[in-house]
Amino acid sequence: MLNKNNKNIGKIMLVKSLEKMESIVRGNKRLSWDGWDVILRIPDYSAWKKRDGVLVSGKWYVQKRYPVSEKGWSVPEGFLNKNG
Repeated sequence: MLNKNNKNIGKIMLVKSLEKMESIVRGNKRLSWDGWDVILRIPDYSAWKKRDGVLVSGKWYVQKRYPVSEKGWSVPEGFLNKNG
């Protein structure tokens, strides 16, 4: 699968368990929760001029939101590989 910049982001996997998703978020410092959604923030000095840029505690990040659905969370396979 390719993102908007034609970079390979890998396969998308479905995480059905809250416990598994909590473990994944706990194991990756770039992930956090916003309600039931999982947020990925990557530091980026030029994020101020990007559509998905956010300012958090005085630092700019590119942010991607992974909302929960009735089936679970659809996240890049790389999230799972880092956390077993």
